[in-house]
Amino acid sequence: MSDENKLMSTAAVSEYLGIAESTLAMYRVDGTGPKFIKVLRRMVRYRRRDVDEWLDAQTKTQNGAKPLSA
Repeated sequence: MSDENKLMSTAAVSEYLGIAESTLAMYRVDGTGPKFIKVLRRMVRYRRRDVDEWLDAQTKTQNGAKPLSA
């Protein structure tokens, strides 16, 4: 299995992204996080490429704040 197809646990993704496992759980409920695979009823895995694609999609060039008027 190539690195990009490697399956990662929630704990591994949490460490990789530097966010709490509970945050990933909220992302799964909201549908706002990386794609995931539900292997068993209580076992979730993530493909490394899906995590990296999601992370790339979070990259912003601007924060969206309105410029201050002069």
